[in-house]
Amino acid sequence: MNRLIVASTCCLLAFIFPTVGYAISAQWDLDPVSGDWNTAANWTPMGVPNGPADTATFGFSHTTDVSTSSITTVDSIIFDASASAFTINARHDAQLTPTATPLPTPRAPSNLLASAVGCLYIKLSWTDHSTNENGFKVERSMDGVNFNQINIVGQNVTTYLDNLGTSGLRYYRLRAYNGAGKFALLEHCKREYDRVLRNANS
Repeated sequence: MNRLIVASTCCLLAFIFPTVGYAISAQWDLDPVSGDWNTAANWTPMGVPNGPADTATFGFSHTTDVSTSSITTVDSIIFDASASAFTINARHDAQLTPTATPLPTPRAPSNLLASAVGCLYIKLSWTDHSTNENGFKVERSMDGVNFNQINIVGQNVTTYLDNLGTSGLRYYRLRAYNGAGKFALLEHCKREYDRVLRNANS
């Protein structure tokens, strides 16, 4: 049995098939004559990707439901940046196994600072080191131990304005997150609100 790893932006697919002939690497056509993987006229150059060293490439196409009509083996499947959303179905006697591509955990932000910008308003700022975060989860604590999430800001955001409504000492923590998980900033910062109030009222 040969193992095929299917490469795409979001996932890997593994086809497990016995090996059969007509080896060629090719791209699925814009307007193929059918949705059959094993029809040579559906590919450019004309031929069927069906060999242990073959690569099947998919871009934009008007036919996106693709099925194999015979036992097929390829080394990889590539979806280029313009690729349509494809559904690829294997024969009933073949095995199609999706394998998730691990999404790297985003890098932790750094330099979390809390600055007084008015009575009971604190501006948080930080440095974003990640290129794959969905956003940042802002957490606050009264004791520096028990943190509660107070808000979520979007990706590439590097500031947050917090209004507590009461004075006192507060601790903050920040997490970058994405579909793979979240990464907590290891150090937190604190701000004394009583002093801010006294300065604002003097």
